[in-house]
Amino acid sequence: NKKQNIQPQTKSIPSKNTHTKTNTKPYKKDDKFIFPREEYKKYHQEKNEENKKIEAFKKGEEFENYVENNLFPEKYFILLSKTHNYETNNKRYVEDSLKPDLKFRDKKTGKIFYVECKFRSNLYQNKFHWTKSDKQFDRYKDIELNENIETFIAMGLGGTANNPNKVYLMPLREIKYTALYPSVLKNWEITNIYNIFKIVN
Repeated sequence: NKKQNIQPQTKSIPSKNTHTKTNTKPYKKDDKFIFPREEYKKYHQEKNEENKKIEAFKKGEEFENYVENNLFPEKYFILLSKTHNYETNNKRYVEDSLKPDLKFRDKKTGKIFYVECKFRSNLYQNKFHWTKSDKQFDRYKDIELNENIETFIAMGLGGTANNPNKVYLMPLREIKYTALYPSVLKNWEITNIYNIFKIVN
């Protein structure tokens, strides 16, 4: 009988240069989600942006409440409508939120008007930037024109959103720019309820 020439089998050894695919998806370990470096960075950036957005909405709502209760109290004004809060719009955006924040009727004169509320902690480049874009400015002008309802911009400066140091109320028709100097604002400062009646009517 001829002997079979059997070659011994050798195990293949993986090359040291073999690159393993980097895991880019979060995975669970000990009941906690582990994020790879890039995903971790992206996650925190998105989280920070979301927190900033929530904080901005919170300040906005606080100032709206301040304006509603202190500048236009129930004794003199009827609240006709109010834009929806962050939680509502986050679930399903309500188109009416594109309109100014508050809508009132003066109990004495019957005049109906809108109020858009803007709070800023401080001036930027020595100006009060009441809106970030011409697009929003133009939208308010279009609403005022199409609905024939006068719009006012309530501006809070310094302090906190629910207790600003300075408050101004300016008719939209008097505003020419998206940022205003203090020398312009001082003519529209609110110090008592009679300032409101004079400006609105």
